[in-house]
Amino acid sequence: MQPYNFEPACWATDKDGLDNISECPLGLLSFDGQNAPRLNILRGHLVSESVPMENGGNAFALDFSRKSVFGYSNDNKYYILRDVHGTNAIPFSQTFIQQKLQGESIIVANQRIDYNPSISELTVDLSGFSEWINTHFFRESNNLTEDGAQELKFSYCSKEPQNILLYKNNNDFEVHAKHFAKRLGGYNTLHEFSFKETWRLNFRMLDSEGMPLNDVLNNLFEPFERLLAFCMVSWEYRKNNVYRH
Repeated sequence: MQPYNFEPACWATDKDGLDNISECPLGLLSFDGQNAPRLNILRGHLVSESVPMENGGNAFALDFSRKSVFGYSNDNKYYILRDVHGTNAIPFSQTFIQQKLQGESIIVANQRIDYNPSISELTVDLSGFSEWINTHFFRESNNLTEDGAQELKFSYCSKEPQNILLYKNNNDFEVHAKHFAKRLGGYNTLHEFSFKETWRLNFRMLDSEGMPLNDVLNNLFEPFERLLAFCMVSWEYRKNNVYRH
């Protein structure tokens, strides 16, 4: 996946804590494309949790983990950083001026939602999936004209390609290979632009109430991803060994 720096956001330990953003610390959320998403609270702290002691008192543990923390960004987006862990803040420590947290996943939404919202559709990029489908609607040719100049031509069907139905479970959900095409740039004096065509794995919930995100990930996506991984590896092996003895 591509690295990404999210807009600065105010953060709280629960979604209702965003009601008064003036009381929420400012933090920068980022993803480097490989490691866990990081949240850097620029000043102060977001999480400060004490744990009960055997003698009945409370103490501050070195580390903490919690299901999620919530953010509201400068561009009016709501963030949920899920399955969070980090170093616990000790509020009376004068040396603690920043806090760094990590999470396993990020949800970005246009409205305030819970840690495990109900969804009606899930679309996922899978490495090698587009090559496995092996269906392209974008055509490109590079030719020489009669005067020796280089001529580049491309074409793309204006009618949106139909998604490929991979699986349907009665009236519960459908799994598709969903086609995406994206063009960047415009018709300037140099006619510079880029075009990308790809296929993504798409789950569509047929129940009008949707399904909790965790249920979709754990019960639908992960088993189907393992099946596809097996199919794609088997296909690659057969492709490379079909004429070998």
